[in-house]
Amino acid sequence: MKVRGIEHLLSWYESKKIEEGYELWLRKKFNSADSNSDKCLTFNETMNLLQELNIEMNEAEGQVLFNEANTKVSTYEGLREVLDEDEFMTLYFRLLQRPEIEELFRRSVTWLIYPLL
Repeated sequence: MKVRGIEHLLSWYESKKIEEGYELWLRKKFNSADSNSDKCLTFNETMNLLQELNIEMNEAEGQVLFNEANTKVSTYEGLREVLDEDEFMTLYFRLLQRPEIEELFRRSVTWLIYPLL
């Protein structure tokens, strides 16, 4: 029983470490896509970042997702709607609810954390 408990804890710890590494990687991608360093992404910046992350969709689909994610209805200089980091993370993880994409990123994050294994 104790061994199974320890194995479970180790498995849980490893999955949390992978999850944290993945989220950190994604936040870095967000910051690099933020072309004017205002801590938010316009619709075009969001679509460009999604394309960079190999997620392709047409503009109409992207606009629907963008609007759904923009729960704070943030604006920049009062001219355009934008997503802050948390809103983008929500949008992105919603898109990730596809098993094939989750597996690809799980493998790449594992490689980033444990490159010599």
